Formats: sequence, structure tokens, C-alpha cells
Amino acid sequence: MDFKGAIFENSRIVRSFLVAIADVNKDPNVLPGIQLQAVINITKPLDAFDNLKAAQYLIHQGVVAIIGPLMSFDVKYTQPYLSGFHIPQFAPVATDPTFSFTPANFPYLVRISPSDTVQCQALAGIIKHYNWSQFALLMSKDDYGILTPECNYVLISSYSGN
Repeated sequence: MDFKGAIFENSRIVRSFLVAIADVNKDPNVLPGIQLQAVINITKPLDAFDNLKAAQYLIHQGVVAIIGPLMSFDVKYTQPYLSGFHIPQFAPVATDPTFSFTPANFPYLVRISPSDTVQCQALAGIIKHYNWSQFALLMSKDDYGILTPECNYVLISSYSGN
């Protein structure tokens, strides 16, 4: 039996994870001879210490891989720790371009969604395709919003044809 760990923020995500584990375990063709067992921690988002405690707990439980935490902020703290133990970490929505620019710093990180830069390039393509002359970006004060100026640069340079 292989242990798959998870660090999530709420029980709704936990239920989805458990359904996925059950589906994989039901089909003998997906992972022949392997049954996954879930070890789950629910943590506070944007709490580095809480996420590190969860990662440490999962390591002591013998997990072979971890899904989560979800946000880039939390992944920045847990990934170096998990890498030290050679434990792959799957980050469903960690989009911070830092993970792309410095992959050597995150050797065991598997991102499931593209970086903010790639998303900005896609948005620029949509704006260009529809020839929109006006658009607005709303931003927040977290890791995602901080990168909005970079996104503005990508959009403006793409839109102006540079």
C-alpha cells in the first residue's frame, strides 16, 4: 500500500480527493498491484508554519507524495522542506512564475496549472484576437495581485505588437 499525502484548506476539497483515490483504487488497470491510502491534513491558507507542520506530519506518516497546499504562497514554504526528503509535491493552483524562473530551487514540485505569465500571454492572445481596445485587470494584495504589473507588461507589449 502506498501512502499519498494531502495538505488542503477545507473539507470540500478533501471529499473530492477521497473520491479520486477511491476511483483509482477501484480500477486495477490504473495502478496495477497498488492501493493508495490517503493521509490528509487541513491547514490554514497563508500560514507558513501551519503548512510546514502539516508537511512534517505527513513525512512522519510515510507518505510517498503530497498534493497541496494549493496556493503559491504556501508552496514556497513547503517545497524546499519536502525536496529535502525527496518527496514530490503536486501543486494544483500554484501559478507564481518564480517556480518557472528558478526550477532548480523547486526540484520536486509538479505544478498542475500554468504560471501567471502563461495565463497573461493567453489573455493577451484573446484581447488581440477580438481586437479589444479597452480592458481592465483587477488585482489583489496577495501573491497573485503582486504579479499584476508583470501581467500588464505582457499584455501591453503583446497588444502593441512588440
